[in-house]
Amino acid sequence: MVFVSKPKRTDVGYKRFLYFHFFSIAIIGEIAAAFGNFQEGYVITGLFGIFRIFCWCLLFRQGFKLRETVAKLPPQELSEFLCQTVLRYIY
Repeated sequence: MVFVSKPKRTDVGYKRFLYFHFFSIAIIGEIAAAFGNFQEGYVITGLFGIFRIFCWCLLFRQGFKLRETVAKLPPQELSEFLCQTVLRYIY
């Protein structure tokens, strides 16, 4: 629900912080895990770790686009947007 809440900050510096935070936690952690698996000889598990990197990036990008859409909505349309777009996929 963090991605669909109305963001308080939308400036470029904050977006760069979000990208840095995502890269430092998600991507570097997955690279380290994949590298460890390759060193131990678990090639399939290492390749799966690299595949997870692409999945994380896709999920982050789609969530970020959704967050930018929510930031542009006026408060009256926010509730309707949540019901029609977000909650439809949950149920």
